[in-house]
Amino acid sequence: MKKIFIVSWWIDASNYKNFEEYLRNEEFNPYEEKVFWWKDNLQDDLWVWFEVIKIPMPNKWFAEYKYWKIMFEKAFPYFWEENILIWHSLWWCFLLKYLEENELKNISQIHLIAPAVFDSDDEILWSFKFDEKLENFKRFENIVNVYHSKDDDVVSFDDCKYLKGVLKNANFEIFEDKWHFIFEEHIEGLVENIKK
Repeated sequence: MKKIFIVSWWIDASNYKNFEEYLRNEEFNPYEEKVFWWKDNLQDDLWVWFEVIKIPMPNKWFAEYKYWKIMFEKAFPYFWEENILIWHSLWWCFLLKYLEENELKNISQIHLIAPAVFDSDDEILWSFKFDEKLENFKRFENIVNVYHSKDDDVVSFDDCKYLKGVLKNANFEIFEDKWHFIFEEHIEGLVENIKK
Protein backbone atom coordinates (compact mmCIF):
# COMPACT_ATOMS: atom_id res chain seq x y z
CA MET A 1 0.00 0.00 0.00
CA LYS A 2 1.21 3.51 -0.86
CA LYS A 3 0.72 6.29 1.67
CA ILE A 4 -0.30 9.83 0.80
CA PHE A 5 0.42 12.64 3.25
CA ILE A 6 -1.60 15.84 2.86
CA VAL A 7 -0.30 18.88 4.70
CA SER A 8 -3.15 21.17 5.68
CA TRP A 9 -4.23 24.08 7.91
CA TRP A 10 -4.79 23.38 11.56
CA ILE A 11 -4.72 25.64 14.58
CA ASP A 12 -4.34 29.26 15.63
CA ALA A 13 -1.31 29.62 17.89
CA SER A 14 -2.74 32.63 19.71
CA ASN A 15 -4.92 30.30 21.78
CA TYR A 16 -1.88 29.00 23.66
CA LYS A 17 0.71 30.79 25.79
CA ASN A 18 3.40 28.23 25.05
CA PHE A 19 2.51 26.98 21.59
CA GLU A 20 5.70 24.97 21.10
CA GLU A 21 5.12 23.01 24.31
CA TYR A 22 1.50 22.44 23.30
CA LEU A 23 2.55 21.02 19.92
CA ARG A 24 5.15 18.71 21.45
CA ASN A 25 2.53 17.27 23.81
CA GLU A 26 -0.28 17.12 21.24
CA GLU A 27 -1.19 13.59 20.19
CA PHE A 28 -1.11 13.14 16.42
CA ASN A 29 -4.19 11.40 15.09
CA PRO A 30 -3.87 11.02 11.30
CA TYR A 31 -7.35 9.54 11.05
CA GLU A 32 -9.22 12.36 12.75
CA GLU A 33 -12.12 13.57 10.65
CA LYS A 34 -11.71 17.04 9.17
CA VAL A 35 -13.59 18.85 6.43
CA PHE A 36 -11.24 19.72 3.58
CA TRP A 37 -13.33 19.09 0.44
CA TRP A 38 -11.04 17.49 -2.18
CA LYS A 39 -8.73 16.32 0.58
CA ASP A 40 -11.56 14.27 2.08
CA ASN A 41 -12.63 12.82 -1.24
CA LEU A 42 -9.13 11.70 -2.14
CA GLN A 43 -9.31 8.53 -0.05
CA ASP A 44 -12.54 7.48 -1.78
CA ASP A 45 -11.12 8.35 -5.20
CA LEU A 46 -8.01 6.23 -4.66
CA TRP A 47 -9.71 3.44 -2.75
CA VAL A 48 -7.78 0.56 -1.16
CA TRP A 49 -4.39 0.87 -2.85
CA PHE A 50 -3.58 4.12 -1.08
CA GLU A 51 -3.94 5.38 2.48
CA VAL A 52 -4.49 9.12 2.86
CA ILE A 53 -3.11 10.72 6.04
CA LYS A 54 -3.58 14.41 6.88
CA ILE A 55 -0.78 16.23 8.67
CA PRO A 56 -2.14 19.27 10.55
CA MET A 57 -0.02 22.42 10.63
CA PRO A 58 -0.27 25.80 12.37
CA ASN A 59 -1.83 28.35 10.03
CA LYS A 60 0.02 30.97 8.00
CA TRP A 61 -0.08 33.62 10.75
CA PHE A 62 2.19 31.33 12.77
CA ALA A 63 4.32 30.09 9.90
CA GLU A 64 7.39 29.33 11.94
CA TYR A 65 9.63 26.54 10.82
CA LYS A 66 10.20 25.18 14.33
CA TYR A 67 6.45 24.67 14.85
CA TRP A 68 5.86 23.04 11.49
CA LYS A 69 8.84 20.73 11.98
CA ILE A 70 7.31 19.37 15.20
CA MET A 71 4.04 18.48 13.47
CA PHE A 72 5.60 17.11 10.29
CA GLU A 73 7.87 14.74 12.19
CA LYS A 74 4.92 13.41 14.22
CA ALA A 75 3.82 11.74 10.98
CA PHE A 76 7.08 9.85 10.45
CA PRO A 77 5.97 6.69 12.29
CA TYR A 78 3.27 6.36 9.62
CA PHE A 79 5.66 6.62 6.66
CA TRP A 80 5.86 3.51 4.53
CA GLU A 81 8.05 2.04 1.78
CA GLU A 82 6.57 4.42 -0.79
CA ASN A 83 5.18 7.81 0.19
CA ILE A 84 3.45 10.59 -1.73
CA LEU A 85 3.43 14.17 -0.43
CA ILE A 86 0.66 16.67 -1.21
CA TRP A 87 1.21 20.28 -0.11
CA HIS A 88 -1.36 23.03 -0.51
CA SER A 89 -0.57 26.73 -0.80
CA LEU A 90 1.91 28.16 1.72
CA TRP A 91 2.98 24.93 3.40
CA TRP A 92 5.32 23.71 0.71
CA CYS A 93 7.84 26.42 1.68
CA PHE A 94 8.37 24.39 4.80
CA LEU A 95 9.16 21.37 2.64
CA LEU A 96 11.85 23.32 0.79
CA LYS A 97 13.59 24.25 4.02
CA TYR A 98 13.15 20.83 5.55
CA LEU A 99 14.67 19.05 2.54
CA GLU A 100 17.65 21.36 2.70
CA GLU A 101 18.41 20.25 6.26
CA ASN A 102 17.15 16.65 6.25
CA GLU A 103 16.99 13.67 3.97
CA LEU A 104 13.56 12.23 3.25
CA LYS A 105 13.63 8.70 1.91
CA ASN A 106 11.00 6.73 0.02
CA ILE A 107 9.28 9.77 -1.51
CA SER A 108 7.90 8.74 -4.89
CA GLN A 109 5.77 11.79 -5.76
CA ILE A 110 5.32 15.40 -4.68
CA HIS A 111 2.13 17.29 -5.57
CA LEU A 112 2.01 21.05 -5.04
CA ILE A 113 -1.48 22.60 -5.07
CA ALA A 114 -1.35 26.37 -5.70
CA PRO A 115 2.14 26.68 -4.16
CA ALA A 116 3.07 30.15 -2.90
CA VAL A 117 6.44 31.65 -3.72
CA PHE A 118 5.92 35.37 -3.11
CA ASP A 119 3.59 37.22 -0.78
CA SER A 120 1.28 40.03 -1.90
CA ASP A 121 4.14 42.56 -1.72
CA ASP A 122 6.35 40.36 -3.91
CA GLU A 123 8.70 39.68 -1.03
CA ILE A 124 10.02 36.24 -0.23
CA LEU A 125 7.64 34.49 2.15
CA TRP A 126 8.31 34.79 5.86
CA SER A 127 11.50 33.11 7.05
CA PHE A 128 11.80 30.79 4.05
CA LYS A 129 14.45 31.99 1.61
CA PHE A 130 13.74 30.56 -1.79
CA ASP A 131 16.77 31.18 -3.99
CA GLU A 132 19.14 28.42 -2.88
CA LYS A 133 16.33 26.16 -1.69
CA LEU A 134 14.68 26.02 -5.09
CA GLU A 135 18.01 25.08 -6.64
CA ASN A 136 18.30 22.34 -4.04
CA PHE A 137 14.69 21.24 -4.72
CA LYS A 138 15.40 20.76 -8.43
CA ARG A 139 16.67 17.27 -7.70
CA PHE A 140 13.04 16.28 -7.09
CA GLU A 141 11.55 17.96 -10.16
CA ASN A 142 11.01 14.70 -12.06
CA ILE A 143 8.52 13.56 -9.39
CA VAL A 144 6.81 16.96 -8.92
CA ASN A 145 3.31 17.86 -10.16
CA VAL A 146 2.09 21.46 -9.80
CA TYR A 147 -1.60 22.47 -9.97
CA HIS A 148 -2.55 26.13 -10.29
CA SER A 149 -5.51 28.16 -11.50
CA LYS A 150 -5.17 31.41 -13.42
CA ASP A 151 -7.94 33.05 -11.38
CA ASP A 152 -6.30 32.33 -8.02
CA ASP A 153 -6.19 35.59 -6.05
CA VAL A 154 -4.79 33.98 -2.90
CA VAL A 155 -1.58 32.79 -4.57
CA SER A 156 -0.90 34.66 -7.78
CA PHE A 157 -0.55 32.70 -11.01
CA ASP A 158 2.75 34.57 -11.39
CA ASP A 159 4.10 32.25 -8.72
CA CYS A 160 3.29 29.31 -10.96
CA LYS A 161 5.05 30.96 -13.90
CA TYR A 162 8.10 31.49 -11.72
CA LEU A 163 8.17 27.83 -10.70
CA LYS A 164 7.72 26.71 -14.28
CA GLY A 165 10.88 28.58 -15.18
CA VAL A 166 12.85 26.86 -12.40
CA LEU A 167 11.38 23.34 -12.28
CA LYS A 168 11.59 22.66 -15.99
CA ASN A 169 11.04 18.89 -15.73
CA ALA A 170 8.05 19.07 -13.39
CA ASN A 171 4.52 18.43 -14.64
CA PHE A 172 2.20 21.47 -14.56
CA GLU A 173 -1.60 21.23 -14.60
CA ILE A 174 -3.05 24.66 -15.39
CA PHE A 175 -6.70 25.62 -14.82
CA GLU A 176 -8.81 28.67 -15.67
CA ASP A 177 -11.46 28.81 -12.94
CA LYS A 178 -10.55 26.71 -9.87
CA TRP A 179 -9.51 29.69 -7.72
CA HIS A 180 -7.41 28.38 -4.77
CA PHE A 181 -8.86 24.82 -4.92
CA ILE A 182 -10.39 25.31 -1.47
CA PHE A 183 -13.97 24.40 -2.34
CA GLU A 184 -13.29 21.91 -5.13
CA GLU A 185 -14.59 18.41 -4.45
CA HIS A 186 -11.95 16.96 -6.79
CA ILE A 187 -8.85 18.32 -8.50
CA GLU A 188 -8.76 17.26 -12.12
CA GLY A 189 -5.63 15.27 -12.90
CA LEU A 190 -4.56 14.73 -9.28
CA VAL A 191 -5.87 11.18 -8.92
CA GLU A 192 -4.65 10.23 -12.39
CA ASN A 193 -1.15 11.56 -11.70
CA ILE A 194 -0.99 9.76 -8.36
CA LYS A 195 -1.93 6.46 -10.02
CA LYS A 196 0.74 6.79 -12.74
